[in-house]
Amino acid sequence: MLSPEAIAKFKSLYKKLYGEEIDDAVAKDRGTRLINFIKIVLDMENAVKNYKKESEVRKNAKSNI
Repeated sequence: MLSPEAIAKFKSLYKKLYGEEIDDAVAKDRGTRLINFIKIVLDMENAVKNYKKESEVRKNAKSNI
């Protein structure tokens, strides 16, 4: 959930970027969607990093046998 301050900031940034005023409901919806999208991207990035680490560990374990 976005705070009233976060909604106001999102509205300000949106106006600056797109030149369009949006109401609080639209700002809350779009801001929440943006946050959820960023969370997904970061989760995917972490999953890739973990996969690479695990692959390296498996590779090293095989070479030590």
